[in-house]
Amino acid sequence: MYLGYWSFIDIGSLGLAAPILLTYFETHLVPRLPTAVLAAAIMGLASLSLVAGVVLDGVSNGRREIKRLHYLAHGPVRKD
Repeated sequence: MYLGYWSFIDIGSLGLAAPILLTYFETHLVPRLPTAVLAAAIMGLASLSLVAGVVLDGVSNGRREIKRLHYLAHGPVRKD
């Protein structure tokens, strides 16, 4: 789930950065500096989103495993 958010934001950032990088490699100038800063900031947010997603997924899996272990610690229900 979080990988989808990350890839969406990442592709948007790369879409903004591609024309700027092509212009830079041709002329060694960055004519649209605000767009370059925006693309870098969006890429930073994408990276932060990916890391947060990995951490949240790990915490979620850990809690689910602890719940399962607590459930399995109880014995079977006996009929008297």
